[in-house]
Amino acid sequence: MKYLFKKLTAVSLVCSLSMTAVFARTSANITKPKAETLTFTETAFYNNTGCSYWGDGFLWDLFSDLLFVVWAANNLSVEFDDYPYASGKYLTFPILGDETDGTESQYFYKDSDGVTHSVTYIEPSKYKPYRYALSAGAFYFPETQTNSGSLHGYEARLEGYIWKFFGPIFEVTVLSNSGDLTSGGSTSTSFPGSSTELLNPSYNIRLGAQFSLIHSNWFDWSWYIQWTRWYGQLTDYRVDDGMALGSIIRMYPFKPVVLEWRNAFQMMNMSEEDETSIWTSDLEVGFMLNSRWELYFDWKYVYDDLYVVYGYSLNAVSAGFKVHW
Repeated sequence: MKYLFKKLTAVSLVCSLSMTAVFARTSANITKPKAETLTFTETAFYNNTGCSYWGDGFLWDLFSDLLFVVWAANNLSVEFDDYPYASGKYLTFPILGDETDGTESQYFYKDSDGVTHSVTYIEPSKYKPYRYALSAGAFYFPETQTNSGSLHGYEARLEGYIWKFFGPIFEVTVLSNSGDLTSGGSTSTSFPGSSTELLNPSYNIRLGAQFSLIHSNWFDWSWYIQWTRWYGQLTDYRVDDGMALGSIIRMYPFKPVVLEWRNAFQMMNMSEEDETSIWTSDLEVGFMLNSRWELYFDWKYVYDDLYVVYGYSLNAVSAGFKVHW
């Protein structure tokens, strides 16, 4: 009965929001100007895009409202297990019929008269409206020019959802290099003062928030925005702070595999002439270790002008551990 009530309530909410959106758009269109009052620019827009002015974009407005309702139903109804594959699905959706109540147990006892009675006990739900993951690992960029050395370092990340569809994403990266850049590893003078201390070490801190676009065990997609700041030797060669935009796609196809693809675009001081941009792509495969711990392997691609100038590879390998809660 409790399950049926939750499902009917969710369906009623979606229907109510949809009808409200339709009524609001219909009422607003009653006072819209007729087609003959369109300006030349408006007429050209509708002719070029093939859109009809009927209802002043009523169909598009209706579609966008329904799209928002679907997003809200998906993101507001999601709940998370303790960690991927803890007891089946990592993400559940009560609005779609997923049962999130705890395990039901039945106990029997006899009273003083010898009559047997049964008691049904339902454990509290283990699903929750939040989730977090903390990861730490090391990466390695091989050298591509003689004596350029390798580029290596460490990275850590804390990300999750405070509530259902929004939460923090904090990242720290430490970069170091080996080899002598002054003995032939680089012949370019695009960056002054090349030396073995170029990246020994440099730090990148990125602080921001992520927001869910769609939740699904097969395709969980979010985007994020961060403030990024560089410290150390690297700041002598480029602007040290700016903004980062990115997206994360996660998949939980079958136990114990976890797939993740992250894309980030850092933009430092884009309003100045010495602007710098860095694009990073991480394609990650993880394996749950029969607990909340995950072992992951990562192929990292970074496009950075400094990497090209000083002979570092744009491709790296990475590995580490991640804990979910």
